[in-house]
Amino acid sequence: MYCSNCGNKIKKGLNYCNACGARIVDLEKEKSSSNVENISTAIGFIGVAGLAGFVFLVKMLLDYNVLEGPMVIILIAYLATVFGISFMLIKQLSPKKETSDQSINFQSDIPRTIKSVDTNQLEEPKQPPASVVENTTRTLDKVPIERS
Repeated sequence: MYCSNCGNKIKKGLNYCNACGARIVDLEKEKSSSNVENISTAIGFIGVAGLAGFVFLVKMLLDYNVLEGPMVIILIAYLATVFGISFMLIKQLSPKKETSDQSINFQSDIPRTIKSVDTNQLEEPKQPPASVVENTTRTLDKVPIERS
């Protein structure tokens, strides 16, 4: 893990950077807490909208004088759908435990010899960058100037 302020490598579990003293923000914890809030809000909205939709569906079926058998089947299918969506969202809240047998590695085709380079740890250039002024001056020095 690296400091977001200075780029210094930080040991896991520290709250402040050793080099610059900036507070270390654990993005994993913030991301998981925001996911819990988002999913909880979605479950609430689905519950309220599902209940309102159920009442509307019952009223509509009664207005059209639908027979009792088909009406029960339609309402059960509707409730099963709403509860299924809510169940899948609640399932997302539970912590995921992956073992090596259960985890799927989508990047197994990528060779492991490629290493990513951090921008804060790039090596120094082998030669200094060329100057535009030097190149222009050298070009002008080589051209003989004739006066008429």
